[in-house]
Amino acid sequence: MNKMKLILVTLFTLASGQKRAFDEINIRISKNVPSTNCVQVLDNLQALLTSSSAKFHSATGQTIHKVIFHLPGSWRHSPCPVTVSQGPRPDTEDVLVDEAGLEAPRGSQYGGCGVRGRGVLLPHHLLTQNITDSLDHVFFDQLVRNSFGLFPNQGDEASARFPTLYT
Repeated sequence: MNKMKLILVTLFTLASGQKRAFDEINIRISKNVPSTNCVQVLDNLQALLTSSSAKFHSATGQTIHKVIFHLPGSWRHSPCPVTVSQGPRPDTEDVLVDEAGLEAPRGSQYGGCGVRGRGVLLPHHLLTQNITDSLDHVFFDQLVRNSFGLFPNQGDEASARFPTLYT
């Protein structure tokens, strides 16, 4: 429980000291993602973002104000009930949905603490099945880490450089 309090205090401190990181979230769906399950993909993205917004609001009092989906042109004639309009491609995206060989969402951190990451890669296959509590938690965790430049506060059993315990 103390670890959770530390994360929330850090998150609240960063959120109150920076321009609102979650004012706008850009989500780009790669052209590699087929449109066959587009309804389920968009519904699951909405569920993840709704949950993340509620968690973020609970921790900081702030909410996600605007979500912009950048869909591939190939989805123009898909079974999705969306209007696809052309517009400029964003310089960066907060979330990229792509055909990745990952088992979980993963952020791309490149700077030090407090430096916004390059985005969260969300494997497409995770959005074609039911959203689990584990996926919901990992997605939120990676989104917050990416947005505020936070790093894990615990080691990894598989890492020689950052083990879970030093002996």
